[in-house]
Amino acid sequence: MGREGAFVRPFDILVVGGGPAGLLTAAELSEKHRVALIDSKRLGQTSKFWVTTRRRLQKYELQDCVLSAPSKMTAGTFLGGYVAVDGDFAVVNDRRILEVLIERCRQRSVRLVENCSLISLKWCSDHIQACTTDDSFSVRAIVDASGGSSSIASTFRLHKIDGFYAVYGCELKNIEMKSQDIVLGYVAQLGDPPPIFEIVPTGENSAYCVVFIFSRSLLAPDILATSFERHCRHNPFFSLTTNTEQGERKAGAIAIGHRYRRKLPGILSVGEAAMIQPPLMGTAFNEVLEHTHSICRHLSQELLTNSSIVGAAGPPYPLLKRAQDRLQLFMARRLITGNVEAFDATLRAVAKLPNDIAFNFFSNELSWSQLLRLSLLLPNILTRNQA
Repeated sequence: MGREGAFVRPFDILVVGGGPAGLLTAAELSEKHRVALIDSKRLGQTSKFWVTTRRRLQKYELQDCVLSAPSKMTAGTFLGGYVAVDGDFAVVNDRRILEVLIERCRQRSVRLVENCSLISLKWCSDHIQACTTDDSFSVRAIVDASGGSSSIASTFRLHKIDGFYAVYGCELKNIEMKSQDIVLGYVAQLGDPPPIFEIVPTGENSAYCVVFIFSRSLLAPDILATSFERHCRHNPFFSLTTNTEQGERKAGAIAIGHRYRRKLPGILSVGEAAMIQPPLMGTAFNEVLEHTHSICRHLSQELLTNSSIVGAAGPPYPLLKRAQDRLQLFMARRLITGNVEAFDATLRAVAKLPNDIAFNFFSNELSWSQLLRLSLLLPNILTRNQA
């Protein structure tokens, strides 16, 4: 157990969290710096799956980690709201991408420590001492990639949380698929909050299938499990067969809200730990792919020009990114407080947009003019619906 007097390992950077955000950041930074990465569980495991675009995967030579490449994404409700968007979608092989990134870290001499949790932090004059359940680490920067439930963020109250996005499901094999389109979200059954069914094809007769719910407080896992089983039996997208196989069931929750402006010296947050908002088409994962290069350049420059703890200034996120975050947060809050009609109204509004704007909205790639159009359209429709 980490303790006073434990062996202190000197590194430039400690990365906390072994998901895609942590592994990709560690691999990038290790080209110029001594990096250690810890994860509270075994490396290579995840409770999530991701949809992104090939363009983003190619930026990091991860294009071989694609399970399928559907050409269309849809969403709808039993009230009739429906939207279909064509685009460059890529369903990520979750285990494969983690294997590739773990091997990349090993080849670049990143010290990987699994089943290891962060216990405490102590700021010294020229370093941070991070006490863990394994050893203590003396570092000049800590990258928090531990997700929306980050212990650093909760301890120092860095997040304002409005609600949660709870998810439950698994991969189903040997099912009779009626379409190879991605179903981003479909409300097919009654309920409040409305249960939203998501289907992401992984093969001709297989798909990741999950139920997710926007709510103010976390729901009990058994409620999600019951809803998931009912949706698998009664949905318009696939049928179970006598040979259907279920993969390992995954359950999780992602916080919805925003991060306070407060900065901690030497602490840089990435992924869900850095952005608390709805995971629209895997928002956090996509932003990791989009901005890791610039984040790592920023941190590396700080380390090279400073001999002690790096400053508290965060990475130079583009203003357009921050504006899109705010629009998504506005919408998520409406979905948390609204019912199925709010979700239906959102889809009807998006359905009126040109395909390129709708795709860029789902994939977080809006231009300023597209963002302005959405900002004027969606809030008015949602507010009118809830009046």
